[in-house]
This record gives sequence, structure tokens and C-alpha cells, in this order.
Amino acid sequence: MDAACGRAGSDPATFSRFMEEARSVDPDEAGACSDTVPLAPTPAGSRVPVERSGPPDPSRMWIWCVVADKGADVGLRSLEGHARFGPRGPDGCRWEVEPGQVSWWRLKPGRHALCLDDIPNRRPWLPYRFEGVLVVRGHAVGLNLRERDVGSARFAP
Repeated sequence: MDAACGRAGSDPATFSRFMEEARSVDPDEAGACSDTVPLAPTPAGSRVPVERSGPPDPSRMWIWCVVADKGADVGLRSLEGHARFGPRGPDGCRWEVEPGQVSWWRLKPGRHALCLDDIPNRRPWLPYRFEGVLVVRGHAVGLNLRERDVGSARFAP
């Protein structure tokens, strides 16, 4: 199952309760994903590849703009490398996902901004690489992955 937000072997009812209690996300009111952001229609059950490489830049971040008209569950599964994924807090994207893990979030109906931050290697001479897939469950969503300057991003504290 999901080492980032549930115990392996949990039954569906327990996992759903966990998602409602601990991983439910209200729509983004800070405007990080405006109505003008073009979205790709993405049906439930989709697996969208995600790849990042190159030197991480602390002045840049990646934002998944997700519109969930009926609500949906989205998760980022790491296949290779480490990243942070989920709602952005005042100090950045707080939820780390490691190889083999999934970071799940239950999105209430509306427009959401989920961050995807690189985690630099401890050895700076090694190149950074993250490979994963964004998984959509429950209902279709609209998606757009965009790079943003940290200084220009608008997020609620």
C-alpha cells in the first residue's frame, strides 16, 4: 500500500477514513493556480509520468494545478529518487516520498495547487533524478504541471 500515509495491509475502509481525517485538502484559495491555467483532462485510473533531473534550484518549484470537479484522490509514486509532494506550507512542500512509496491526497471539489519539490543529493557532485507517476483515483481531474519562481508564488501561510 502506501508507506507515506497508511500501513501496508490496511483495509479500504481504514484507508478511506485515514484519507478523510489526515489527507483531505481544501481548494487553493491563495490563487497559485488561476482559472487561466490550461488543464489536461485526466480520467480516473490515469498514471501520468513525472520526471525531474538536473541540479535542484531552491529559487524554483513545481506546482501541480489540479481541478477536481467532484473531488478525487491523487498520489505521487516514486519509482526512482526522492521528492516532496502535497499541499505547500509556509516553509515549502513538507511531505517526502521515497522510492517505492506513494504520497496520497484527497482533494475536495475545486482548484488545487500541489507542490513538487526536488530534494538535492547529500553529495552535491551526484546528479539529481526523480522518476515517478502521478496516480488519479475516484473521479477525473484537470492537470497542469508548471514551474514557478518561489518569490512570485502566492500561497496561504
